[in-house]
Amino acid sequence: MTSELVTTKAGGALAEVTATWLAEIPNENTRVSYTSALAHFVGWLGSDLFGERWTLDDIPVNLGSAFGAKNVKRYLEALLADGKSKSTANHRLYVIRKWTRHLVDLEAMHPSRSAAILALPSYRHKNRIHRTYLTDAEVQQLLDSIPGGREAELIDVRDRALLALLAWTGLRRSELCAANVGDFQKQNSHYLLNDIERKGGLVDFVKLQPPLAAAISKWLDLAGIVEVTEPLFQSVNKSGDLMGKRLTGEAIRLIVRKRLERAGLPLMSPHALRRSWCTNALAAGASLEAVRVGGGWSNFGMITKYNQGRQSLDHNATDALSYEL
Repeated sequence: MTSELVTTKAGGALAEVTATWLAEIPNENTRVSYTSALAHFVGWLGSDLFGERWTLDDIPVNLGSAFGAKNVKRYLEALLADGKSKSTANHRLYVIRKWTRHLVDLEAMHPSRSAAILALPSYRHKNRIHRTYLTDAEVQQLLDSIPGGREAELIDVRDRALLALLAWTGLRRSELCAANVGDFQKQNSHYLLNDIERKGGLVDFVKLQPPLAAAISKWLDLAGIVEVTEPLFQSVNKSGDLMGKRLTGEAIRLIVRKRLERAGLPLMSPHALRRSWCTNALAAGASLEAVRVGGGWSNFGMITKYNQGRQSLDHNATDALSYEL
C-alpha cells in the first residue's frame, strides 16, 4: 500500500500547493476550519501508515495509493468510532473533496484516483426526530427568559441584544464577532449594521428593526462603549464588569447554550439561530429573494438547506392557485 510513497516525510511541491490553496481562502474562519480538518486527516494518515503523525508540511511529494478512497473511508470510520458525529465526518469529507479537486486542477493528482474519493457518500442522519431551529414562539421565549427590566444586569442586557441580533437578522457568529460600534448606524429613519464581511468577500449590511436597535443602544449605553473602533459586543466577567475584549466564536457558543438551557429550550448551536431566521422569515411571508440577499447567499440552494419549515395550512403551496369548478 505504501510502496508508491517517495518518503514518509517530504514536504516540497505537494505541501506547498496545499499551503497556497489554504492561504488563498478569503474568509478567515473558513480558512481555519479547512486547515484544521485537513491537518487532522493528514496527521491520521501518517500515524496509520508509519506510526508518525504528519503535519501539513510533511505531506510526501507523491502520496500514491495512500491517498485513495479506501483510506479516506477508513479515516471517516475511525472518526465515528472515536465518538465524532456524522456532521463532523461529513465536514471532514467535504474538505478532503475540495482539496482533491484542487490537486486535480493543478495536475498533482490523477482524475481517475480522485473520482473514487469524490464519489464517497456523505453520512445520512436516519430517523432524525429533533429539530435544529427554533420556532418564532421559541425565539420569543428565549428572549423573554433573559431579564430586560431594571433588574437586568449588564450581562443580561448584552445577551438579550446579542441573541436578538442573531435570531432577527441571521448573522453568522463570525460576522457578529467582527462587528464594531461604528458599524451600528442610522440612515434616515432606518437602523442597520453596516460593513459586514460575508463569505466570498462580499461587504454587506443587515437592517435592524427599531426594538433591536434599541436593545443594542441600551447595551452600549449601559456598558459605556462609545469609541467607533471598539468591538460591538464585548466580554463581561463574573463580577459583571466590562472586560473590553472582543467576544470570540466560542464565547458566543457558550452564551447561546447557557441561555437556551435556562429558557428550557433544546440545546443548539449559534448557527441554529441562522436556520431559525431563514425558516421563520419564509413562514412569515418574506420572499425567497429577500431571504437570499439578507442571508448573504449567492444562490437559492442554501435557502433550501436552511429552511426547515414544514407544510402548514397557513402557508401552503395550494394557496397560490385558483380554479373554477
